[in-house]
Amino acid sequence: MSREKLLTWPNRLTMLRIILVGPFVVALLNLHSTEWYWPWSRYFAVVIFLMTILSDGLDGYLARRWHQETPLGKFLDPVADKLLITCGVILLGIENMCAHGAFEVCFKFPNWVVVAAIGKDLFVTIGFLLIFIVSGKIFINPTWSGKTTTITQMVMILITLLAPDIVSMGDYGAKLALYLTRALWAVTAAMALVTCWDYFRRGMRFVYQQQTVEGKQ
Repeated sequence: MSREKLLTWPNRLTMLRIILVGPFVVALLNLHSTEWYWPWSRYFAVVIFLMTILSDGLDGYLARRWHQETPLGKFLDPVADKLLITCGVILLGIENMCAHGAFEVCFKFPNWVVVAAIGKDLFVTIGFLLIFIVSGKIFINPTWSGKTTTITQMVMILITLLAPDIVSMGDYGAKLALYLTRALWAVTAAMALVTCWDYFRRGMRFVYQQQTVEGKQ
């Protein structure tokens, strides 16, 4: 593939999203760092996160609009999403973000949320490898459940980063932030399980179809 076809603008935007994961991680690490503390680090993380979300939609739109969809872009696009979400979930599961309103509210992700998010990606990745070993085919088939899970995880991270500001609105804001974040935890964990089952079902069907075709030949 020529350099012009490889480095299309949609692919460059996707690569930019991957590069932005670095500053996003640094911003999250500075949330409670006593040595490198920067009071605006949370807002900096929010800005970077919003930039990656907007560029995620833009690179896909441009690729379809300009007919520049490439195998590299199809590979890098989910990789960029997974890197951003994985880093966000892990670091927000370690860093203890608390906001003081009418009562103290803690927004640290519980362990089961982190396990559900990371476990889903590991399950899907291992499944792809097993399908390739068994059938010799690469099976990449984005599903509604996978896309929905990605969206809910992004919303969960964004709301968590903005939760201290919601709490500052008073008693109502504190309760809203508390219930909203907990509800998102439950929804993202449930969607992770649905996605695992959906990919497992589709993967088994794909392997069966490949074996049927080979048997007829």
